[in-house]
Amino acid sequence: MVLEHRFLETAATSTERRYCEHLYVGAFAVSSQIIDRSLSNLNRQCLFTLADVGEPKAATIAGKFAQIDPSIRTNILRMKILTKKGCMDAAQDATLIINCADEPHTDMINRIVTEAGHALGIPHILCGGYDGHLSFIGPTIIPGKSACWYCYEHALTQQLSHAGYEHLVVTPSHIQGGNIGAISAITANYHVLEAIKVLTGFATPTMLNRTAELDFLMFGIHFRNFEKRRDCHLCGQKKKRKKI
Repeated sequence: MVLEHRFLETAATSTERRYCEHLYVGAFAVSSQIIDRSLSNLNRQCLFTLADVGEPKAATIAGKFAQIDPSIRTNILRMKILTKKGCMDAAQDATLIINCADEPHTDMINRIVTEAGHALGIPHILCGGYDGHLSFIGPTIIPGKSACWYCYEHALTQQLSHAGYEHLVVTPSHIQGGNIGAISAITANYHVLEAIKVLTGFATPTMLNRTAELDFLMFGIHFRNFEKRRDCHLCGQKKKRKKI
């Protein structure tokens, strides 16, 4: 259904491998990481086994793809994306960018990806995270149509200020937390459905201008909407008045 499209993924995380497992399209796999066997990592790696420990993640993914379907084309880029230019260079030929990176940390890489996505005019799905029984579903962003990541950050800052408490938006990537393998699968499949909507156009993406938090203890989902800001430096449309 979407074999003609190509998407860029900016990390080889467990969530990304769930994307790959359920969205068979031509892809760019971008990662500089190797597979490790930490208790918080390998238990949720759907395409990796103990036999793959120590191997490059992106290359291993490509190999597993070939076993599933030899016609799947995967371009491997072993690199870290730390700048807007680096992301733009990697995403030049992409139809969709799916960001699952957490280095140096999720907020920073989401800013880099949304900057590059807007510069190239490429839709992008931004990562959130999961910890214990909770999972954060990030927004789907279509340049020129939806709000951007900066709009989300601004809205969240306002909401936290009004609530009168401080909150760590996303746990820093250097802090290890517990996880449940099934949660990464469910989280990824929400984004897979979003990716299919973006690539095919058969329905409006659900996560435009919104994020969601999944509570797997109660099987609940809480959506949080945010608006596109007219004065946003990236996606705003507020025009400057000419001086007379």
